[in-house]
Amino acid sequence: MKPTTYPTIIDECLRINITKLKKWGYLNSGQVKSGSIKWDNNRIDILVDMVLKEVTFSHNYLKKKKIEYTVSLCDRPDNLGRGTLWYFRCPRTQLLCRNLYYYQGHFVHRKAITNGMYRIQTESKTFRVMGLLNLCLLSAKYKKLTKYSKLFYKGNPTPKFKKIESLKRKVLQAYFCKG
Repeated sequence: MKPTTYPTIIDECLRINITKLKKWGYLNSGQVKSGSIKWDNNRIDILVDMVLKEVTFSHNYLKKKKIEYTVSLCDRPDNLGRGTLWYFRCPRTQLLCRNLYYYQGHFVHRKAITNGMYRIQTESKTFRVMGLLNLCLLSAKYKKLTKYSKLFYKGNPTPKFKKIESLKRKVLQAYFCKG
């Protein structure tokens, strides 16, 4: 019998975000700050040392073993010249990232997650099309898809809007042609 290959859904993993750490005041220059982050029944103690540019995570794994490890922080100038952007350096892949995901007891880059997939990648093409149609129906009411995805730009329809309209026509055609 073939073993199952259920993917780890990245969207469902606990996540720590560099933007949130900055918002909470952990990334102020020259300071050492500690605290804890709580999700549901999980608690992770963090110590951010901006002198050494590292974050130390401490928590219980599977309610048995106490784990403590350090993740480096790196800063890079932003492309607009308005300051610096902070990144985590993944302890497993050494890749720079703004989000670390909790996987097998450690916070890691998404590429370090074995068989990791986003929720949308696990859905069938039909299900995704139905989701687009749902967005299309909502977009008629709200005149835009999301905060960053618009249906019109300077009065002209966007490619996404054209695609949604084409899908809507196909669905209506299929519905009325079945008769």
